[in-house]
Amino acid sequence: MRYMIAIFIAFMISGCASKKLDYEIKDVEFYTPKWYKDFNQTTLNELVDLAMKNSENLNIAALNLEIAMLNSNVASDGYIPSLSGEIGANSSRDIGRNDEFSSRFNSKFSLSYELDIFGKIYDNYKSKEWLWSASRSTLENLRLTIINQVANSYFNILYLNDSLRSLKQNLDNAKMLDELVRVKFDNGKEEFLAIKQSSQNILKIQNQIQSTQRSLEQNYESLKNLTRSDMRFDELSLSEVGFVGIGEFEISELSNRPDINEAISNLNASFYQYRLSQKDLLPSLSLGASLSDEDSKFKNSFDFNQLGGVVSFSLPFLDYYKLQKHIKISELEFNKLRLSYEQTLKNAINEALKYINFYQTDNITYENLIVMRDDQAKIVEIYQSKYNEGSAELKDLIEAQNNLISIQISLINQKFELLNDEISYYKAIAK
Repeated sequence: MRYMIAIFIAFMISGCASKKLDYEIKDVEFYTPKWYKDFNQTTLNELVDLAMKNSENLNIAALNLEIAMLNSNVASDGYIPSLSGEIGANSSRDIGRNDEFSSRFNSKFSLSYELDIFGKIYDNYKSKEWLWSASRSTLENLRLTIINQVANSYFNILYLNDSLRSLKQNLDNAKMLDELVRVKFDNGKEEFLAIKQSSQNILKIQNQIQSTQRSLEQNYESLKNLTRSDMRFDELSLSEVGFVGIGEFEISELSNRPDINEAISNLNASFYQYRLSQKDLLPSLSLGASLSDEDSKFKNSFDFNQLGGVVSFSLPFLDYYKLQKHIKISELEFNKLRLSYEQTLKNAINEALKYINFYQTDNITYENLIVMRDDQAKIVEIYQSKYNEGSAELKDLIEAQNNLISIQISLINQKFELLNDEISYYKAIAK
């Protein structure tokens, strides 16, 4: 019978340890994003520093990271023997003999330690360690997102500053044209329709100014929510910002992406959890020792004259069918996280390629607008010369100047789009 039990135990152990997942632990890399410093914008750098310091979401994520780190440390405590102690007292009497109450005092100090024969404690520790890594990646991803939001709002404000200045200049020209139209109408050289069209043009530009100011305040509000700062920089211009550019894309650049690192960390943690669930079927060996004493006098109960020892050998595989279900659940969880990792990686590649395509397309439009601006500037010069010579009217010159301003506004907008493509790409590759 003993041999049958031994064979059964060996069969169970070999059966639960036979299946291995086709997976190798992947490393992750942590980094501090600094791509925004490449634009050499002192104000932007200050805003990012404020956002990193004052963001409540970052503070919450930092607390979650600390909790995960403590859980990892708790798991590593499995290698440290457990200490315990107790003090007790009891009083009793023999009611059959009507004796007096007798009191006894006892104390005990014990130490126990589980031998990590099959690496259960190690796998549990590594699982918690990778969960800590996942929490850190969550924090890094949030930090990267906030930096991107700050940079986007900053460049948007600079674009709106320039747009507002150009629109106000456009409004001044429109008012000058309106005065010319009214003078001509008074002299019988313009129709009443021209006055109405001129007035509508002024109202249109005024509405554009109001809309731009509204957008400007909305961006300042977004920036304030991110940085908890009332900083304003209405005097700054997008013309002072240079492009950093987008180089050739390589998949290896995605190794810094926090969401990919988070997916890898969760996958690694799940792998160790699966191994641990398999090892839950294996026996556990624990050693223990104790010092104790008991006496009718309280002070004598601390002499610790009794030394004890214990060896325990657990047989969890006797509950094989229940534990086997837990193993299957762990395997399914691992496969689910593997698919999630693959999806995250594909999405990251597609995102990077998308912004490369956006950048290339927007750059062509930007170059075309530069040509259009330069051509229109020459047209303005021609009209200026003709006006000085008396061969062109002031109206023609002002209209040419307005066309130049409109092209400049479009160029500023396109520059903002290009900058947005750049910062979105840098976020996509976690530069």
